[in-house]
Amino acid sequence: MLDKDITYNNLFLIFDELHKMKRLIFILPLYFLFLVLPIYSQNNNQIIKFDFKWDDKGNLTIFAENNDCCPYHLMFHLPSPQGLNPVGGDRTEKVIERGRTEIMSLRRTQNYNVNPGRYSYTFYPGNPRLKPNLDYQYSLPIAKGDSLDVQPVQSPRYTQKFILKNVNDTIYASRAGIMCDYLSRKTETLTIYHKDGTMADYQPGRKFNEILVMPGNRVKVGQPIATVVPYQREVMFSVYFLEKDKLKEKMNPHSGLVPLFQTIDGNNLKLDFHKCYVAEMNIDMETQDMSKKEREKYIKNLTKNKK
Repeated sequence: MLDKDITYNNLFLIFDELHKMKRLIFILPLYFLFLVLPIYSQNNNQIIKFDFKWDDKGNLTIFAENNDCCPYHLMFHLPSPQGLNPVGGDRTEKVIERGRTEIMSLRRTQNYNVNPGRYSYTFYPGNPRLKPNLDYQYSLPIAKGDSLDVQPVQSPRYTQKFILKNVNDTIYASRAGIMCDYLSRKTETLTIYHKDGTMADYQPGRKFNEILVMPGNRVKVGQPIATVVPYQREVMFSVYFLEKDKLKEKMNPHSGLVPLFQTIDGNNLKLDFHKCYVAEMNIDMETQDMSKKEREKYIKNLTKNKK
């Protein structure tokens, strides 16, 4: 999550003066703005950046650039712009996918003192429009037949601590999805975004020995994603989602859920602490996120390869 407040002031007064000069009305102001605006719109995280585009009538369109591989919910506020009228109001909320998205347009209402003024924004990873699948069967983040112990851990979001049996072991994806870039910028955490809007974090006790996937990669359930460093066997695991009702509250709008796992001991399991479990992997688990057509094609190819 990030809050930001930015002021333009003198920049747009200069634009107005140039705008009155007929010969420079379309060239110099826009060239100047394209050079200077990126300086004003820089932020430390660089996940979300803004782009301001003016047309030949002095109307303004604001775009948001999502530089991550996963969606974000953006809340944008531009109060009391001078000489500009925000179409649809001065607040907007949008889920922005990777790339460039138009978030607000403003019409010029006067020929002098045009100034958008200050704007603020907040964004959170996730899509609150999607409903989490609470019945989804997650796999343990280890190879089929391997085992791990489950330990409790103190966390504001429900998190499990897996103790791997082997040092320098490999971590596997517990569910198919897209690798995000959000948390990996700051911490040793791999985040996978799932099709129902949930996200899963994989965090080693110290650090990863090797990361086997890149942001933007589509991973399959049971696919190797990282290895842990020698003599380090702890892996934190949590599943959470962006909850629509919490977005307007001044608190973390993400809610954790208790995932159900399928193991060799059974399915629909809420794992008990201080217990050992053996990983399972079968066709039903591999095809949970597939459509009926994708599942039929997958099974057909699997049968063909076995012949």
